[in-house]
Amino acid sequence: MPDPPWFSPALLPGTTVTKKGRSPTDDQGRFTAQILFAFPAGATLKDCVDPLAAALAKIVPTVQREEKEGRVTLTGDTPEQHVMFMCGDAKGTLTAFVSYRWTQPPPAAP
Repeated sequence: MPDPPWFSPALLPGTTVTKKGRSPTDDQGRFTAQILFAFPAGATLKDCVDPLAAALAKIVPTVQREEKEGRVTLTGDTPEQHVMFMCGDAKGTLTAFVSYRWTQPPPAAP
């Protein structure tokens, strides 16, 4: 099952992908996938949040935003997926966590 077109290292140009993975599928074929991005030194939280908020607004009809303990979490739902983007400091590096989870069985591969 391929990932959605938006779920790509190209989502955040100028960053480094430090981890990309996918959970095992459940009995209905659903899974979670994630990418962890590291920003270069000097990047700000706004450098992370603004492009992800713009990207998420193109994917889901309603974007939820939560700010807590120096991190910003953006979430939303499509009819088939729950999407979550998180920005914040991890061990001194500005990091973005980008993930989606199938909430319905994925369509069968052609």
